[in-house]
Amino acid sequence: MLTLMKIEEIAPPAEQTGVNTQVSIKIGKDDNGVDFKNLDWEIDLDAVDSTGKKFRLKRTYRIDLKRGVTAFRNDFAAWSGRKLTDYELSKFDAEQLMKGKPVKLVVRHRKEGKKTVAVIDRFLRTVIEQVPKPEEKDAAAVKSEAPTAPAPAPAATQEGNQSESTN
Repeated sequence: MLTLMKIEEIAPPAEQTGVNTQVSIKIGKDDNGVDFKNLDWEIDLDAVDSTGKKFRLKRTYRIDLKRGVTAFRNDFAAWSGRKLTDYELSKFDAEQLMKGKPVKLVVRHRKEGKKTVAVIDRFLRTVIEQVPKPEEKDAAAVKSEAPTAPAPAPAATQEGNQSESTN
């Protein structure tokens, strides 16, 4: 077969399922020398290309700007079913709370120059174990460290001590 042009495979546009693979924060300077702080949310989709390799998508939030934090908070709420408070965000451990958890999302295609790319359009509510609030997680850790007292023995029941009289 003669190949005249190679076309890069991209994730199909539709509702997709996958797994959160990495959530990381990157700090640095952009090409213009401006400081940035980004949160990258990476997902391996269940959909695979012709070689069997899973498609990977990433959404980046500029968390040094209020709108980036708001966008992440809204996407997290759409995915987990619960909106994060300011306190929860200050104690947030994305690796522990998100990595390896299932995710549902909608993929769409977008043109970037002459190239078509797959992007995350939106996150969908995914049934997962309840993502604990930071104070619940702290309380659970304290509770698991506390010594437990043995359970009281059940009281003995008295059956058949009453006699029946017959005439």
